[in-house]
Amino acid sequence: MKSGLLFRSGLIHLATEHDIKLLASKMKVKTLIDLRSSNELTEFPTPTLDKYYLPFTSKPVGHFARARVSLPLWKATTNFKLLFEGKKYKTFMSIMYKFVSGSKQDAIRELLNEMNEIQLPGMYQCFLKYTQREIKIAMDVLADRSSYPCLIHCSLGKDRTGVISALVSEVLGLDRRFICTEFSKSQENLAAVRDEIRKGIQKYYLEDWVLDSPTEVMEGFLKHIDSTYGSTANYLHTIGVDHRQQQQIRSILLQQQ
Repeated sequence: MKSGLLFRSGLIHLATEHDIKLLASKMKVKTLIDLRSSNELTEFPTPTLDKYYLPFTSKPVGHFARARVSLPLWKATTNFKLLFEGKKYKTFMSIMYKFVSGSKQDAIRELLNEMNEIQLPGMYQCFLKYTQREIKIAMDVLADRSSYPCLIHCSLGKDRTGVISALVSEVLGLDRRFICTEFSKSQENLAAVRDEIRKGIQKYYLEDWVLDSPTEVMEGFLKHIDSTYGSTANYLHTIGVDHRQQQQIRSILLQQQ
């Protein structure tokens, strides 16, 4: 890969204005692909980003200014889709009753228990299935030379960012062992704030699986793409990222042989 064009990051809500200036001025990052949900943006606002990067909810066509493209890869509605897909209608009715009767915390606990059941492998499969529009726009941005240098991030920079990074790496034809090893580095990189993150996820009744990024999870994710869609290239083509766009990403990010 060419150096200095594509970055991934996390914990951007902790960034100071000095940090954002470094991104914008020294690293000359032009586009941020922000994968956080609206709830995360409300709970952990990042007004400094809006000061330096114009916010968009879709691809900023032919933009000249710095831009932040908001593409949430997880929404509250996803949890309800999981319930209906699993035909857990009684659980759905129970959650609705708790919301209506004022037991909001109990309802949230029951709703998020679905996450503790599917854990990382199930969550990554949900990204592929339920956020195809967002993934397609992310790829549209990455197929546009005017977007670079570009930074991809979510909250921890591990799961949503890891999945998009893996899809891009697959488009580039990088070795899968390398992709899985790069993914697993997040576990070590987040070690210093692990206890702080644990406190945060416990508020949402989530368990310690959220903190991990083992290589076997990414290996399983890539195998799931193969078995379900045939290949990453086929998956992307199905959601509207054609071979021309995929080739464009390669021409932008790969060194000439």
